[in-house]
Amino acid sequence: MAERIEKNKGKGEWEKPANQPTNKLPTPDSRLPTKWGWSKMIKKFFKWVTAIILALLLLLAVFSVFMQSRPFEKTPWIKGYKPLVVLGGSMEPEIHVGSVVLVSPIEVADIAVDDIITFKTPQDSKVFEDHPGSLTTHRVVEVVDEGGALGFKTKGDANEDPDTWVVSAADVLGEAGFSVPYAGYFVNFTKTRNGFLLLIILPAVFIIIGEIRNIFKCVKEGTKKKETSEPTDGELVDESTGDVS
Repeated sequence: MAERIEKNKGKGEWEKPANQPTNKLPTPDSRLPTKWGWSKMIKKFFKWVTAIILALLLLLAVFSVFMQSRPFEKTPWIKGYKPLVVLGGSMEPEIHVGSVVLVSPIEVADIAVDDIITFKTPQDSKVFEDHPGSLTTHRVVEVVDEGGALGFKTKGDANEDPDTWVVSAADVLGEAGFSVPYAGYFVNFTKTRNGFLLLIILPAVFIIIGEIRNIFKCVKEGTKKKETSEPTDGELVDESTGDVS
């Protein structure tokens, strides 16, 4: 054996050390996505984004219909706020027409000049005659004492003159705070027939169809895995070890 090894060495045959660097170029990492892999990832990303947008639209539309289907006084407080759609432009530019205002509860004793409050429109006003049961959101310009009870004189920022009424403490519903411009148009659109179909029915249909496709896809993949796991003809399976021979 020693003579054979010496003979091989003499012919120039030798074993390359394991730690010797090679001149081969590094191969791409097989763990990185291929061209088709990136395409599938992008498709899946847009699929999830679309599903999330549809779900958010559906939830927002259902929430809008729920909030607008009952009087403001009976609407539940959500995290200390109630949404209110502004239909008039008397508070421009502070609150735009079509905005959604978040109204929060406030103690009447804490109301001061320059606060913006939401209150029941007085029944003896022309506004109430045109819009019975409506609510008004105006700025407080003066706090008055009427026979020992607090009252508030108000004015719309876009109006030249103050309101002709004095708001009683019992009619104050809350303080208007943060507003979302033009979101009220979306809320009112959900109450129409076309809005209901577009923002509630269609997203629901798309979500249901997507879930049905996912179910069929899972069933199909499960069937393929079951078929590939079954032994083919001519193969014997050792029942004790599970080895295929």
